[in-house]
Amino acid sequence: MIEDLGDDALQPPPEMPRESKAIGLDGSSIQQLVSQDQQSRVQVVNSFVQSLKLKESGSWKDGDYFGYLLHTRRVTKVGPEGKRVSYSVLVVIGNGKGTAGYGMGKDLAPGGALSKAVREARKQLIHVDLFDQRTIFHPFKSDFRACKLTVTLRRMGSGTRTSWPLWKVCSCFGIQDVSTKIFGSHNVIDVTKAFFNGLQRMSTPQEVAERRGIRVLDMTPRTKAGMMGVRPETYTGIDARGRKYPDA
Repeated sequence: MIEDLGDDALQPPPEMPRESKAIGLDGSSIQQLVSQDQQSRVQVVNSFVQSLKLKESGSWKDGDYFGYLLHTRRVTKVGPEGKRVSYSVLVVIGNGKGTAGYGMGKDLAPGGALSKAVREARKQLIHVDLFDQRTIFHPFKSDFRACKLTVTLRRMGSGTRTSWPLWKVCSCFGIQDVSTKIFGSHNVIDVTKAFFNGLQRMSTPQEVAERRGIRVLDMTPRTKAGMMGVRPETYTGIDARGRKYPDA
């Protein structure tokens, strides 16, 4: 057999050429790699003043992921060895452009718990569409366990009126000009989960139009209050077909 194959038959096979990592990357893949790199450099702060200092120093750029520490608690578990103290941390991270996520971490040290919470929040990122890139599309109600949450819209430029934990969540999403009311339990964990549940159930005009089988342009407001909410500066009391609104 060696005589048939020749002396080269006993030589090791040549090395396979290494495939370049840049080959086969389309625009979405490159964007995903950039997003993963931004998420790996998340900076978590505890207060609004600290976030302002980071923005003024240039550490936070537009579109970068940042995070807020929502809740920290000290957990004591009694076992055969005695009392064991650990720490539980709740963190929310986002890029201020409609993408955010929350995560919880538990460890014997506060730093370890924070690291686990950030890693968990990166896995649970969600994206919601924002009206005018600044606020929600419509008021909604949501609940989680004993917490009932109501979120309503405010006029443009009036600011966000809510509790500090929910303000941090809205800041990570980039949501402005909303007001919230909490009924029942004010537990930070329950309130955060209720807010995320409500945002995930929020419907955009395009989704409503697809369910009804019509165009978005056919969904013009037919009341004075609705027209004032869409274009308050151009409201005349007359619709696109020249008809007067019922309550004008």
